[in-house]
Amino acid sequence: MKHIVFDFDGTLAASKGLAIEAYNRVALKRGFRPIEPEQVAALSALSIPERLKALGVPLHQMPGVVLEMKRYCREAGERLQPEPGIPAALAALRAGGRRLSIVSSNRTETIARFVQRHGLGEFAQVLTGNKLFGKHALLQRLMKLGGEQPHELLYVGDELRDLEACRRCGVAMLAVAWGYDAPKLLAAAGPAGLAHTPAEMAAWLLAEQRRMPGYF
Repeated sequence: MKHIVFDFDGTLAASKGLAIEAYNRVALKRGFRPIEPEQVAALSALSIPERLKALGVPLHQMPGVVLEMKRYCREAGERLQPEPGIPAALAALRAGGRRLSIVSSNRTETIARFVQRHGLGEFAQVLTGNKLFGKHALLQRLMKLGGEQPHELLYVGDELRDLEACRRCGVAMLAVAWGYDAPKLLAAAGPAGLAHTPAEMAAWLLAEQRRMPGYF
Protein backbone atom coordinates (compact mmCIF):
# COMPACT_ATOMS: atom_id res chain seq x y z
CA MET A 1 0.00 0.00 0.00
CA LYS A 2 1.39 3.37 -1.01
CA HIS A 3 1.35 6.48 1.13
CA ILE A 4 -0.45 9.55 -0.27
CA VAL A 5 0.65 12.81 1.32
CA PHE A 6 -1.43 15.97 0.89
CA ASP A 7 -0.62 19.63 0.98
CA PHE A 8 -3.22 21.55 2.99
CA ASP A 9 -3.74 25.13 1.79
CA GLY A 10 -5.03 25.27 -1.76
CA THR A 11 -5.24 21.48 -2.02
CA LEU A 12 -7.52 20.24 0.76
CA ALA A 13 -8.62 23.67 1.99
CA ALA A 14 -10.02 26.32 -0.37
CA SER A 15 -7.89 29.02 1.23
CA LYS A 16 -6.77 31.09 -1.75
CA GLY A 17 -9.41 33.79 -1.26
CA LEU A 18 -8.63 34.05 2.44
CA ALA A 19 -4.89 34.27 1.70
CA ILE A 20 -5.46 37.15 -0.73
CA GLU A 21 -7.58 38.88 1.89
CA ALA A 22 -4.82 38.38 4.45
CA TYR A 23 -2.13 39.66 2.09
CA ASN A 24 -4.13 42.80 1.25
CA ARG A 25 -4.53 43.54 4.94
CA VAL A 26 -0.76 43.25 5.43
CA ALA A 27 -0.07 45.23 2.23
CA LEU A 28 -2.20 48.12 3.46
CA LYS A 29 -0.27 48.15 6.73
CA ARG A 30 3.19 47.91 5.13
CA GLY A 31 2.61 50.05 2.04
CA PHE A 32 2.80 47.29 -0.59
CA ARG A 33 0.63 47.00 -3.68
CA PRO A 34 -2.62 45.14 -2.98
CA ILE A 35 -3.84 42.26 -5.12
CA GLU A 36 -6.75 43.41 -7.27
CA PRO A 37 -9.33 40.81 -8.43
CA GLU A 38 -8.31 41.22 -12.06
CA GLN A 39 -4.66 40.43 -11.17
CA VAL A 40 -5.27 37.05 -9.53
CA ALA A 41 -5.01 34.88 -12.66
CA ALA A 42 -1.85 36.61 -13.89
CA LEU A 43 -0.17 36.39 -10.48
CA SER A 44 -1.03 32.69 -10.23
CA ALA A 45 1.00 32.09 -13.38
CA LEU A 46 4.14 33.57 -11.79
CA SER A 47 6.70 32.04 -9.45
CA ILE A 48 6.81 33.36 -5.88
CA PRO A 49 9.86 35.62 -6.54
CA GLU A 50 8.11 37.01 -9.64
CA ARG A 51 4.95 37.71 -7.62
CA LEU A 52 6.91 39.53 -4.96
CA LYS A 53 8.52 41.71 -7.62
CA ALA A 54 5.16 42.45 -9.25
CA LEU A 55 3.68 43.47 -5.89
CA GLY A 56 6.72 45.46 -4.75
CA VAL A 57 7.42 43.22 -1.76
CA PRO A 58 11.15 43.05 -0.85
CA LEU A 59 12.32 39.45 -0.53
CA HIS A 60 13.81 40.08 2.94
CA GLN A 61 10.37 41.16 4.22
CA MET A 62 8.64 38.00 3.03
CA PRO A 63 9.02 36.00 6.30
CA GLY A 64 7.34 38.79 8.26
CA VAL A 65 4.58 39.13 5.70
CA VAL A 66 3.89 35.38 5.78
CA LEU A 67 3.82 35.40 9.59
CA GLU A 68 1.26 38.22 9.66
CA MET A 69 -0.82 36.50 6.98
CA LYS A 70 -0.85 33.26 8.96
CA ARG A 71 -1.99 35.14 12.05
CA TYR A 72 -4.87 36.71 10.16
CA CYS A 73 -5.87 33.38 8.57
CA ARG A 74 -5.79 31.71 11.97
CA GLU A 75 -8.18 34.34 13.35
CA ALA A 76 -10.50 33.83 10.37
CA GLY A 77 -10.07 30.05 10.31
CA GLU A 78 -13.71 29.27 11.03
CA ARG A 79 -14.56 30.58 7.56
CA LEU A 80 -12.23 28.13 5.83
CA GLN A 81 -13.95 25.41 3.82
CA PRO A 82 -12.73 22.25 2.07
CA GLU A 83 -12.33 22.44 -1.68
CA PRO A 84 -15.66 21.16 -3.09
CA GLY A 85 -15.35 17.44 -3.71
CA ILE A 86 -12.44 16.87 -1.31
CA PRO A 87 -14.42 15.06 1.43
CA ALA A 88 -15.78 12.55 -1.10
CA ALA A 89 -12.34 12.12 -2.69
CA LEU A 90 -10.70 11.38 0.67
CA ALA A 91 -13.44 8.89 1.52
CA ALA A 92 -12.90 7.13 -1.82
CA LEU A 93 -9.16 6.90 -1.25
CA ARG A 94 -9.61 5.45 2.23
CA ALA A 95 -12.14 2.96 0.89
CA GLY A 96 -9.51 1.96 -1.66
CA GLY A 97 -7.05 1.19 1.11
CA ARG A 98 -4.80 4.21 0.71
CA ARG A 99 -2.81 5.57 3.64
CA LEU A 100 -3.22 9.36 3.91
CA SER A 101 -1.10 12.03 5.59
CA ILE A 102 -0.66 15.81 5.48
CA VAL A 103 2.56 17.82 5.14
CA SER A 104 2.05 21.58 5.28
CA SER A 105 3.56 24.92 6.18
CA ASN A 106 0.36 25.77 8.07
CA ARG A 107 -0.06 25.19 11.81
CA THR A 108 -0.83 21.74 13.23
CA GLU A 109 -3.64 23.15 15.38
CA THR A 110 -5.27 24.90 12.43
CA ILE A 111 -5.24 21.72 10.37
CA ALA A 112 -6.52 19.56 13.24
CA ARG A 113 -9.48 21.88 13.88
CA PHE A 114 -10.28 22.05 10.17
CA VAL A 115 -10.17 18.26 9.75
CA GLN A 116 -12.40 17.71 12.78
CA ARG A 117 -14.83 20.50 11.91
CA HIS A 118 -15.43 19.15 8.42
CA GLY A 119 -15.33 15.44 9.25
CA LEU A 120 -12.41 14.64 6.95
CA GLY A 121 -11.40 11.53 8.87
CA GLU A 122 -8.09 10.46 10.38
CA PHE A 123 -4.67 11.00 8.83
CA ALA A 124 -1.72 8.76 9.59
CA GLN A 125 0.58 11.74 10.10
CA VAL A 126 0.22 15.53 10.10
CA LEU A 127 3.63 17.20 9.88
CA THR A 128 3.95 20.98 9.74
CA GLY A 129 6.68 23.60 9.71
CA ASN A 130 6.87 27.38 9.63
CA LYS A 131 9.29 27.63 6.70
CA LEU A 132 7.67 28.48 3.38
CA PHE A 133 10.34 26.51 1.51
CA GLY A 134 10.89 23.75 4.07
CA LYS A 135 8.61 20.98 2.82
CA HIS A 136 11.48 18.81 1.61
CA ALA A 137 12.68 18.50 5.21
CA LEU A 138 9.18 17.59 6.37
CA LEU A 139 8.89 14.92 3.68
CA GLN A 140 12.26 13.50 4.69
CA ARG A 141 11.13 13.43 8.31
CA LEU A 142 7.89 11.69 7.32
CA MET A 143 9.82 8.99 5.47
CA LYS A 144 12.16 8.51 8.43
CA LEU A 145 9.23 8.16 10.84
CA GLY A 146 7.57 5.55 8.64
CA GLY A 147 10.71 3.76 7.51
CA GLU A 148 9.71 4.53 3.92
CA GLN A 149 11.60 5.17 0.70
CA PRO A 150 10.84 8.05 -1.71
CA HIS A 151 9.15 5.74 -4.24
CA GLU A 152 6.67 4.68 -1.55
CA LEU A 153 5.22 8.20 -1.25
CA LEU A 154 3.24 10.37 -3.62
CA TYR A 155 2.63 14.01 -2.77
CA VAL A 156 -0.47 15.93 -3.86
CA GLY A 157 0.01 19.68 -4.05
CA ASP A 158 -0.97 22.87 -5.81
CA GLU A 159 2.25 24.91 -5.96
CA LEU A 160 5.53 24.96 -7.82
CA ARG A 161 7.37 25.08 -4.48
CA ASP A 162 5.67 21.75 -3.59
CA LEU A 163 7.05 20.17 -6.74
CA GLU A 164 10.51 21.60 -6.09
CA ALA A 165 10.45 20.20 -2.54
CA CYS A 166 9.40 16.79 -3.81
CA ARG A 167 12.22 16.74 -6.34
CA ARG A 168 14.76 17.55 -3.64
CA CYS A 169 13.88 14.33 -1.82
CA GLY A 170 12.95 12.11 -4.78
CA VAL A 171 9.18 11.99 -4.19
CA ALA A 172 6.77 12.13 -7.13
CA MET A 173 3.93 14.68 -7.09
CA LEU A 174 0.43 14.82 -8.51
CA ALA A 175 -0.38 18.49 -9.12
CA VAL A 176 -3.90 19.87 -8.69
CA ALA A 177 -5.30 22.71 -10.77
CA TRP A 178 -7.64 24.37 -8.26
CA GLY A 179 -5.11 25.88 -5.85
CA TYR A 180 -2.65 28.76 -5.72
CA ASP A 181 -0.56 28.18 -8.86
CA ALA A 182 -1.89 28.20 -12.42
CA PRO A 183 -2.26 24.79 -14.11
CA LYS A 184 0.03 25.85 -16.98
CA LEU A 185 2.79 26.79 -14.54
CA LEU A 186 2.50 23.42 -12.82
CA ALA A 187 2.24 21.39 -16.02
CA ALA A 188 5.33 23.05 -17.48
CA ALA A 189 7.34 21.91 -14.44
CA GLY A 190 6.61 18.25 -15.20
CA PRO A 191 4.70 16.70 -12.29
CA ALA A 192 3.71 13.02 -12.40
CA GLY A 193 0.20 14.12 -13.35
CA LEU A 194 -2.25 17.04 -13.19
CA ALA A 195 -5.77 16.68 -11.79
CA HIS A 196 -8.41 19.33 -12.51
CA THR A 197 -11.00 18.21 -9.93
CA PRO A 198 -10.89 16.25 -6.65
CA ALA A 199 -12.84 13.45 -8.35
CA GLU A 200 -10.21 13.27 -11.10
CA MET A 201 -7.51 13.31 -8.42
CA ALA A 202 -9.06 10.35 -6.60
CA ALA A 203 -9.52 8.42 -9.85
CA TRP A 204 -5.88 9.04 -10.81
CA LEU A 205 -4.67 7.85 -7.42
CA LEU A 206 -6.90 4.77 -7.44
CA ALA A 207 -6.21 3.74 -11.04
CA GLU A 208 -4.92 0.18 -11.36
CA GLN A 209 -2.68 0.96 -14.31
CA ARG A 210 -0.22 3.66 -13.37
CA ARG A 211 1.05 6.39 -15.64
CA MET A 212 4.47 6.01 -14.06
CA PRO A 213 6.44 2.91 -12.98
CA GLY A 214 6.40 1.72 -9.40
CA TYR A 215 3.12 3.27 -8.24
CA PHE A 216 0.22 1.27 -6.88
